[in-house]
Formats: sequence, C-alpha cells, structure tokens
Amino acid sequence: SMFKPTSKQCCDALFPGKECKIRDCRGGQPAPTPSEDPAEDPACVGTRGWHIALKKGDGCTNDNDYPDQWLNPGLETHMFKPTAQECCAKHFSGGATCEVYDTCGGSVPEPTPGPPSNSAPEATPVPDPPAPSESSGNCGGHGWHLAITKSDGCSDGEDYAEGWLNSNMKDRFFHASPELCCEVMFPNKDCKIYDSACGGSAPGATPVPDPPTPSSSNSALNFFEDFEVGDISSTQFTTSDLPWTIDDEFASTGAKSIKNALTKRGQSSKLILAMDYPTDGLLLFDLRHDVFMPWAKMDVTRDGVKHLFFQGHEGPAKWEQHKIPVTQGFNEIVWDVSTIDAPIPPNPQGASTVWIDDVRYFATRTIDFDDDEFDKDLVSFSGLGRWSIDDSLPGPKTGLAAHSPKGLLPGESSTMIIKWTSSSGGPISCDIHLGIGKVSFFVDDQLEYTENRPGKRTQNIEASVGPGEHILSWKYEPPPMANMPMSVVW
Repeated sequence: SMFKPTSKQCCDALFPGKECKIRDCRGGQPAPTPSEDPAEDPACVGTRGWHIALKKGDGCTNDNDYPDQWLNPGLETHMFKPTAQECCAKHFSGGATCEVYDTCGGSVPEPTPGPPSNSAPEATPVPDPPAPSESSGNCGGHGWHLAITKSDGCSDGEDYAEGWLNSNMKDRFFHASPELCCEVMFPNKDCKIYDSACGGSAPGATPVPDPPTPSSSNSALNFFEDFEVGDISSTQFTTSDLPWTIDDEFASTGAKSIKNALTKRGQSSKLILAMDYPTDGLLLFDLRHDVFMPWAKMDVTRDGVKHLFFQGHEGPAKWEQHKIPVTQGFNEIVWDVSTIDAPIPPNPQGASTVWIDDVRYFATRTIDFDDDEFDKDLVSFSGLGRWSIDDSLPGPKTGLAAHSPKGLLPGESSTMIIKWTSSSGGPISCDIHLGIGKVSFFVDDQLEYTENRPGKRTQNIEASVGPGEHILSWKYEPPPMANMPMSVVW
C-alpha cells in the first residue's frame, strides 16, 4: 500500500535506511522532522494502525501494545484498521461507546458538536483490570482467553480487558477450553496455559503442541475477509479483466463489500482467491446478486470447474450465504461476472452487479463410517439397542453408513450421539435416509430436522454451530405397527 497512517511508517516503508523528508499539509507550521514525529515514541515503533486499546478495552488506539498473534494471517486485517473511525466502527458497533487514544499522531473521529478543538477529546481514564496471581483462584467465569499481562498464552482467570465482554467481541476473545484458545489465538506458536483453578485441567504453565503448519504463508488458516480495509491490495484477493472494487453501497455486515465492474458484450470481470488450505473444508461467502441473462451472469469455479452459477433471481435482490468445497492444498476460486458475446436486447433487467462480503474458511471433519467401527471417544448411544454400520443404505452404494437397530417395538426409541468440539464453529451437515417411522436430528438439544413420511430418499440436512463443544443426536422411533419392513433410519 502506498498510504500510511503516520509519516514515520511512510518513511520506514518507502525509504528504508535513507533520508526521508516530510512535507506536512495540515497547516502552515514547518513540517516536523522524523525525530519530532510522535511515531518516534517507543510506544509507536512497529505499530500497524488502529486497534482495540488492550489495557482499557473501551476504545481504540494506534500504539504498539498488542499481542503478536494479532499479526497472524486472517487476524491482522480484523484487528488493525487504518483510522480510528474504522476501528471504532469495527469493534464497537451497535451504539457502544468508543474512546480514542491517539498516541502516535493518527486520524481521529470528528468531534461531537461543542467548543472548537484541534484534537480528539481526551479519553476518561479507566482503571486497568487487576492482574491475578497464577495461583490466586480468581475466576473470570467467561472461559479461556489471552492472558493479557503475559501475552504468551491463555488463561481462565480475570486477566482480560473489560471491553472484551462486549457482545460483538466476546465470542472472538473467549473460548471453551485452553486448547481452543491456543489454537485460535496462537496458531503455529507456543502457547502457555495459566490455569486459575477455575475448573481447567492444565497444571501451571505448560506448552501446548503446535498445530500443523500450513504449506505457505498464503494459507487459509483462520482466513476471514470482510473487506472493511477498503483496499483490495490489502487483502488476499486479486482481480483480472475488468476490476472489482470495494465500496459501501451494500454490506452483509459492517460497512463495506466488494463488487464487480459493469460488463458489456463479450466482457468479463473476475475476482480471484488463490490460497493453500491446510485441510479439506468449506469456503463460505455472503452474496447479493442482481444479474440476469443475457445482460450478465456469474459463474463460480474452483480450479476451472464450475460449482455455482447465477443467471437471475425472483423478488428483490438480498443477501444469501453460499459455500464452495475446497480440498487440502492449493485451490483457486474465481467469481466471474460476464456478458455473453452476442447481440443483447435493450432495457437490461437488474443492476448487472454482484456484491460479496464475509468470505471465510472452515476446516471440515468427515465421519463417513467407512472404517466399519464407531469411535468410542466420539460416538455413544441412548435408548434401546446399539446402532450398526454396513452397506444396506438404499440407493447407489457409495460406502458404509450407520443405521438404527432393527426390531424396535412401538413406543421405543434409539439415539446415536456424537460429542464433538469445534475450534472455530461453522456449518455442519449430514445425510439422513428414513425407511419408515420417525427420525429427529438435534444440535445441542435443539431440533433441527424431523421427518415421519416414508419415500423421501436421502436428505442432506445443514445447520450451524459456534466454537466449543457440541452434542449432535439422531433419534429414531419405529412406526405404530410392529415388525414393519424398513423400520430403520440411516
């Protein structure tokens, strides 16, 4: 990027090791020399822009007091913003008060009406949260989080900033277990566990093994892009042919999204995401499309193979979520908006534009039962009987499937239960095929799907979960008449 928030950062980036003159256009005063720049303050060396004021947690600052893990790919663009306005809008939305601590001479929000002022109103000091001793037993009660006073591991005590309890930040900073906290906050790095005797199991501060290292720096680990940075060159996306641009016309969340250029006959506008993925997974994105053939259409491909296409819609354009499966290793995803190379009628329908927002990657774990046994650490049963694994699922034979026990009598039931922990949350799906009877699928005791009509064939059921431990359960109830054939669910 050619633009920096301070003169010090500009000189360091564009004239490393050389003399760098500063021309200040803010007024008639002589331009400060680099040594007079606030960025020479030790608190400003290496700063990346505006971020949450870590110690106070009630606003944004531009100093260098932040943990190193915020610089990881996928987190940096979320935690740092080029202006105080963008930082406050990102981290303190929904009417929350956002104080501005301008340590390094950056931009601040416009002051509220009142006496003229040339600087941001001074923030009211907020006491720092107490730093617990390692054996004090002070329990925060919100889960595992970055140990703020040490910044080298995770704690379950009161060692956190009060601002992290805001509703739009709590899920980002607190986790259900020390392992989840370390995986999210310290990917590919050593992570110490500080157990405050609040129910955790780690004695003292012990290292957690590093997760697998991605195959390149352009990895999808923790990838999430909401385009709030405003500059496509600061993202992992590129464009070809007619360029895509980021603006604030529409957004799924936040204030900005990315959209295609308008195309004419035979033209194309491509958005490209080329990355290494550490495991098989899903790339999710929010889409608002207003394209109609023959004026415009959009194809979404992975490595040249079409996975999605859009050629029109019913009703007004609205935001929808879509997904593309990705495989471990390098994948190139292309969103291609184009107009066919043929005579086009006048009076086009729609805006011939698509908007994309909140692109994120989730690693997937597949349980297909093809190893012909249940994982006793993962799967359990309740009710009557034990489920089985075989190839009796009706339809094309694509492997093995689990099914409910045969011979259940009216009024009885059998349930298969999977207890599983997700580090990041995301979508889950399963295939269900009902013979006769009734099947119910629950996520954390909430009913997601039920069916009692036979002949529906195999149904793919989808749900979403947040990070943490979850219980998935499939309950089967036989029909009112005993010994009916096909009294089973797969």
